[in-house]
Amino acid sequence: MSRSTFFMKTTHILKTSVGVTCEMTFDESTAAFECQWSPPPPYPPADREQVIAEYLPWRDAIFSEWSQCTGKRVKLLTI
Repeated sequence: MSRSTFFMKTTHILKTSVGVTCEMTFDESTAAFECQWSPPPPYPPADREQVIAEYLPWRDAIFSEWSQCTGKRVKLLTI
């Protein structure tokens, strides 16, 4: 089956420069995702800023690639 007719959940892993790892499970059909953080938050302020600076472009690239492959779009809100 082609990617356009068969969807699955994929796993993406980010290892940040401050030692925090994010494992994202991404549903290729719905774009729903869940992140597991290790170690879990909270983080010291300096580490938190670095994690965010590395996480957001990584996350956005996953969605951008998905959008290009599927022709679908989603709006991401960061709170």
